[in-house]
Amino acid sequence: MFESDVLTVEDVTRLLGLSRNTVYKMAGEGTLPSYRVGRKLRFSARDLADFMASARAASPARPADPEPATAPEQQPRRTLQDAAQAMAPKLADPLVLASDDVLGGFFAHLLSQRGSGTVAHPMSSYAGLVSLYSGMADMALVNLYDFRSNSYNVPYVQRLCPGTSVTVMRLLRRKQGLFVAAGNPRGIRSWGALARDDVRLASRERGCGARVLQDQKLLALEASMEDAGRRSAECATAAEAISRVSQGAADACVGYAEEVGPIRGVQFLPLQTECVDLVVRKDHRTRDAIRSLRQMLEGEALRQRLQLTLDCDASVSGAIAYEC
Repeated sequence: MFESDVLTVEDVTRLLGLSRNTVYKMAGEGTLPSYRVGRKLRFSARDLADFMASARAASPARPADPEPATAPEQQPRRTLQDAAQAMAPKLADPLVLASDDVLGGFFAHLLSQRGSGTVAHPMSSYAGLVSLYSGMADMALVNLYDFRSNSYNVPYVQRLCPGTSVTVMRLLRRKQGLFVAAGNPRGIRSWGALARDDVRLASRERGCGARVLQDQKLLALEASMEDAGRRSAECATAAEAISRVSQGAADACVGYAEEVGPIRGVQFLPLQTECVDLVVRKDHRTRDAIRSLRQMLEGEALRQRLQLTLDCDASVSGAIAYEC
C-alpha cells in the first residue's frame, strides 16, 4: 500500500536499482535518510527524491562504458539516465517518460517523430512521480486512484511533486475491474470480494496503478491489510497475475480488459472507470514536447486511433486535469 509518501525497502530497491543489502547499509550509514516503525525500516518518498536529485547533480560526466568484462547478471544495475541513453544513443539528451504501460512507449514514439526525442523507461506510476519530482524523469504516465477523493492522479501529483511546476494532461478513460476464473465460480461481483476470507488475490507490484487501486479499495472497505497480504501473491506483471487466476492459483486480480492478451480461462468484470494521465514537468526541456502533446491530443485522428486500438474513451484526451 502506498499511503502518503511512505516507502518500504522493496520500493527503494526498485527505485534506485540497488540490492536490499545495499539499501540497508546506506540507511545504517545515514547516507540514505530513513526511519523505523517498530522493527520495519521505512523511507520518505520526498527524502528519496531529494537523495536522487543530489546524486544526479553530483555525478560527473563520464565516457561511454567499455564492453562488460563479466556476465550481465554481475553488472551493476543501470540508472534511469543510463538506460535512457542506451535506448536512444543518437539523442544527446533525450526526454525520459516513466511508464509501465504500453501507452508510455506509444507516446514516446509519437514525440520523437515530432522532434522531441523521448524514451520510455519502465517504471510504476508511483515511482514515476517520485522520479519526476527528483529530476530523473521529465514525464510520468500515471493511473493512481485515491479513494478519499474518489479521483485519479491529481492527489498523488500534489503529494509527491510539491513545488514542482507541472501540467497533467488527460489521455483517456478505460474500464478497470477484476479478472476472475471463467464462469466466476467464486461468485465475485464487486470490489467487496477483495476483503473476503475465501478469495485469494494475485496482486500486482507495489506502486503500479492496479496495485494502488486494490489497496485503496481495501482501505475503503476497512479490511485488514495483514490478512489481505496472507491471501495474496505478488506478481511482477499483469500477465503473471492473470495467469495465476486462469490456472486456479488465485481467485481474482485487478486490471483492465486489454491486459488479458492471449490468456484463456478468465473473464473480466468491469467495475469502474479509470483515468490515465500524462504528468509533464514544465521547463525549458519540455516546452516543445508540451506543445506537441497538446496538438496531438486535441486532434481527432489520434483520438480515433486510441479508441479503435485500445477500446477506451478518448473523448477527454487533451483536457488539463491539473496545472501549477
